[in-house]
Amino acid sequence: MNAAQHTPGPWVLDDRMLTPMRQDQSEIVTVIADFSPESMGCMVRRDCDIEKMQAEVAANYRLMAQSPLLFDFVKKMHRHLLAERDCFYEGCSDSDGNIPREDDRASLAAIEADIAEAQALIQAVEGDA
Repeated sequence: MNAAQHTPGPWVLDDRMLTPMRQDQSEIVTVIADFSPESMGCMVRRDCDIEKMQAEVAANYRLMAQSPLLFDFVKKMHRHLLAERDCFYEGCSDSDGNIPREDDRASLAAIEADIAEAQALIQAVEGDA
């Protein structure tokens, strides 16, 4: 297994530059990908060990290359979560539609949170966010 890690997310596409979203205003800027016509593809601007930087860029390339498959998997898991939620309601609710057990309500809340997270990811990728 390769020890190189991709640049931590979330990433932001601003104009034609893909960069990590930063909470602070640090001087260090990582450019994950530059899609401008004069660019030669992906580059990283920062002071660091060149081999480590190249390994990180390669990890970013691998992640980007797998993104379509990862997105398809998120959509599939979203469908599974919706089905699981429906089965959960059917199996754990009483005749009035209430879920009497606290642990079942907690499990259902976790499923609902995962559904919401998957929906937000899908909408962000499809441009509906």
